[in-house]
Amino acid sequence: MVGLIGEEIEKFKLLSMFFEEEFKITDHIIGEMLRVLLKRLLIMSTRISKEYLFDPDSSGEDLDIL
Repeated sequence: MVGLIGEEIEKFKLLSMFFEEEFKITDHIIGEMLRVLLKRLLIMSTRISKEYLFDPDSSGEDLDIL
């Protein structure tokens, strides 16, 4: 498990707020909006994982498992 710090916590709180708002709305583009938010969540999580869990001097091949 990775601990988050200041700015990262705020980013995830903001994204969580956007998810909550999208679930309240019922229109024809909700599916697309949720996919966009999910992609953003995955990108943020991957960046943090790379920063904390992998050796920065590695060739990058070990990142393929993400």
